[in-house]
This record gives sequence, C-alpha cells and structure tokens, in this order.
Amino acid sequence: MLSLADRQLQQRETVIKLGPLFDTSVVTDTLRKAWPDLEIQRVRANYLRYKPLTSCLVRYDVITAFGQEIMYVNAYDANAPEKLEKALEVAQLETHCKTLEDENLVLHRFPNDSKLKKIRVFENVEERQVLLQKVLPDWQDSILNVLAYKPQRRLAAKVSHGDKNAVLKFYTKSSFAGAKLKAKMVAEQSTVEHAKLIGRSSSYAVLAFDWQDGTLLRAALLDPSFNMNVMKNVGATLADLHMHRLELPSRSRQNEEHRLQNLVTYLSWLQPALKARLDKILSHILTDLKNTSEHTVTLHGDFYSKQILLQGEKVVLLDFDEACLGDAAFDLGLFAAHLEADAMRGFLSPSSLERTRDAFLQGYEEAAKTLPSTVTLYTVIGMLSLLPHFFRNRHQDWPQLMDAFLTRIERHVQSEKTRAYAVPL
Repeated sequence: MLSLADRQLQQRETVIKLGPLFDTSVVTDTLRKAWPDLEIQRVRANYLRYKPLTSCLVRYDVITAFGQEIMYVNAYDANAPEKLEKALEVAQLETHCKTLEDENLVLHRFPNDSKLKKIRVFENVEERQVLLQKVLPDWQDSILNVLAYKPQRRLAAKVSHGDKNAVLKFYTKSSFAGAKLKAKMVAEQSTVEHAKLIGRSSSYAVLAFDWQDGTLLRAALLDPSFNMNVMKNVGATLADLHMHRLELPSRSRQNEEHRLQNLVTYLSWLQPALKARLDKILSHILTDLKNTSEHTVTLHGDFYSKQILLQGEKVVLLDFDEACLGDAAFDLGLFAAHLEADAMRGFLSPSSLERTRDAFLQGYEEAAKTLPSTVTLYTVIGMLSLLPHFFRNRHQDWPQLMDAFLTRIERHVQSEKTRAYAVPL
C-alpha cells in the first residue's frame, strides 16, 4: 500500500507510473512473476533515483528461498517506447532482464546492469579470471562480495584471496577516466593516509584499492567512550588534504548556485508544502554566497563519517571520486551537515553532536591556522543537499523527516552564528 505522500506524488507525476515501484506488495508480486523459481519471500526498497516526468529507478534487496539478491526496476515515460527497446537491446544477461511493456517497466536482476556491463564477472567465472589477471594478477580464484551498489552508476566490491583483501570499484565508461585521474593524483601528490590504488583496467572500467582494516568513524561515534581527540585528528587530516593544490575540476560558486536552484526545484516538487520555506532559505544562501570570499583548496567532495576510517588514532580517508577544487568550507560544512542528520535520527545526542563538531573544527583550525568564516553557511548548504536522502532512501515517513530537518536548517539560519554572515530572516 502506498503512503499518503507517495499517492500525492503519484497524482502529480502524470508521465511515469510510480505506484508499481513504490508499493511493496505490488513490487513483490511483479518480481515473483518475473522469476518464480527464486521463491521470493520479502522485498525492501533502499535506494531510488527519480527524475520528475522522465524516469525513475528503484533498487531492492530481495530475500529468496536461496538467499539475498539485488534487483532494480526502471520506469520510463509511456510516450517513449524506444527506451524500453533500448533497455532490452543492452541487456547482457537475458535471463536477468525482463520487461513489462504495459507498465513501461524494465526489471533487472543482479548482475545485469545496462551501464555497468562488466559487473557480470560476479557470475561469469571465466571473465572474472580475465579481469583479475588485468587488475590483480596474483589474485586468481578470488571471491567477490558487494559492498555498495548504485545501479547504473558504480559498484564497490570486496575481493578476497586467502588472507588478502582488496576493493574493486566498477565505474561507467563515462566516469572511469575522472575517477582514475583523481585516485592517481591523491596517491602521487597528497600526504594524507588513504586507500592506495593498486591496480586498474580501462577496458573493464575498474580500479583496485588496498584493503584498509579499521573502524568507520560513523560506527566509532556511537561508542559512549569515544575519544574526542580523534576528532581533532580528523580535522587535521582534512586540513592536510586542503593544503595540497591538485589539478582537479573546479566546483565554482556559479555551478554551486545552479545546483542549489535545481535542488530546491526538485524538493519543491517532492513536497509542494515546503516550497515557500525552501525558497526563503535559498534566497539567503545565494545572497551570502555573493557576499563572501572564497578560499579555493583541494576538496574531498564527499567528506563525512562513512568516508573516514580509524586505525586507533590514525585517520584514513576513503573514496576520492568526488574530489575537486572548491571552497574549503564545503567539506567542513558537509561533515557538520551529516552530523546534524545523524543527530536528528537519534544516532547522536545533542551534546555529542556539539562536542564532535567543535573538536573537528578545532583540529582543522589548529592544523590549517585558519577556519573559514563560511562554515555555518556551508553547513546550511550541506543540510539542504541531504534533504532528498529521506525520500531517496525510501524512509516510510520521508515527508515528516524532511519537514523536521528543514526546521533544523531554519534554526541554523536564524542562529547567532549564522547572523554573523547572513541577512536575518
């Protein structure tokens, strides 16, 4: 059954049928009919990409009588049947791809992926051997396990050979060159601790990184005995990265403004009742961006607790796929924004949030000898960027979560710290 918010969204969406993707009982029945031999028991949506009036993709974790599988479903514009035809043409494993023309749906069973075609090595042993020979020549007969997967975008897998482990990252052809360049630059020109690039294959669009043991910061923060001095090390590590000027694409203020405008348009489509509040916040952000100077550095680009590995008090940074040049406050603000999201979901107490953020910023300032005046501004920007995640990750109460998080954003804008740089509301 669809939630009220999902039904309302479906009413606005006149091109794509969202119901067959959002209603768990309908999806379960659809997948059971497509692959009856699997004896599907339970289906859970955990990620989606939605482009209003154009397309929608939803990934599902599927429990079968034989274990867990990954599937995803694409919904297309009913007036563009050629997209359905193209989807079938590019299917690599015909038994793993089905189409429902009446619903304009294409069903994909892992490892079939129309844009990550090489992940078929998860089932094709011979091709897996060829890949490993190219990327990790001494790792024949290795075992692959999925770590993270965004259909048609990227996949990260743990590869194990005896007592050795590594990470394989699969990219689309269009994104591979950029990812490879960034990984090489960080390896050659940065002193920060990071997962090392140990192999690559352009033909497979795959990079291999050494496996780093340790504890993700996200998990460590949940420990009541967590040493806050570690957060100073995290801040200092980020400052170290910022001190290296790598030749990377730029995240310009103009591009940022355009991204935020598109973001607010998208959020207003999801939740029309929030439009006035979103427009007001956007107006103040854009004003402040125009009235503040920019300190351009090398950015991690996706800096938050799941990208930070702790080995005791040593800090190791993961995943430089989003690395670029931009305002130093972007990384700082995004990290703080994720802490705010964790606090709202109950992972961090208000006091833990404050102590964690303050120790992180202190460590950064001590190492960099400066702290951008726009940290709070970019915290607001980061929080605004996280708003779609409640919908994207298919939380049942996503409208309520969006509303509550928007209230948090408004409090930041209205705070004394924010008024130091922003026009009062």
